[in-house]
Amino acid sequence: MVELGRMTDSQLLAIALASAPTMITVLIGILINHARLGDLRHYMEARFNDVDRRFDRVDSRFAT
Repeated sequence: MVELGRMTDSQLLAIALASAPTMITVLIGILINHARLGDLRHYMEARFNDVDRRFDRVDSRFAT
């Protein structure tokens, strides 16, 4: 006889199997988002380097 308030092994297994796809989907989303943030960081770094080069050229014009 099953005690009131206690879950059987099959109920625990059903809960675990039902939540696994959600956890996997969230994990994949986190990994993809992290990769996209790396792409954004690289793009911004390149843009800032371009601006720095432009300022260096302007500074060299004023120095001469």
